[in-house]
Amino acid sequence: MVHFIGKDNIVFHCIVFPSMLKAHGGYILPENVPANEFLNLEGRRSPHRATGPSGCTNTSRSFPARRTCCATCSAPIAPETKDNDFTWKDFQARNNNELVAVLGNFVNRALVLTHKYFDGAVPACGALTDYDRETLRELSGAKEALENNIENYRFREALKEAMNIARLGNKYLADTEPWKLIKTDPERV
Repeated sequence: MVHFIGKDNIVFHCIVFPSMLKAHGGYILPENVPANEFLNLEGRRSPHRATGPSGCTNTSRSFPARRTCCATCSAPIAPETKDNDFTWKDFQARNNNELVAVLGNFVNRALVLTHKYFDGAVPACGALTDYDRETLRELSGAKEALENNIENYRFREALKEAMNIARLGNKYLADTEPWKLIKTDPERV
């Protein structure tokens, strides 16, 4: 069990609450209590410290499909090591320039190509080139860093690695042009 809390709740969540749970019995005690600093809203102290900036929290509640967007666009400013500030301008820029332009673009391209040329099924891997092997090494390193950051509750760094994986995928598709290669060397694709 892990409790994610703000820095103002450390004593309660590390001493008082576990003591209450232990005294009552039958509850799982937290094994880790990562404490964050504060996330302010547009330069002002957020009235909802426990839930984050009220605008994003309300957006998540009103539009459940946007929870991923709120989480992804807020992770880069997560107050893991210092107080930080949430602004709607930065949120919009991250949504458009990272979530849509990088991750969304890669996922869309990969799915469209797979559907168009392989009836939606991922084809078997053919012979690898040196470039393929180098890209796979980079992806493996990014995946390992992503997993390590998640396991150590460093979500800002984990998101950077996830975006790095999408950037590597976009670069690979741009460099190898599988939509052209399928016409001349379908086994290679």
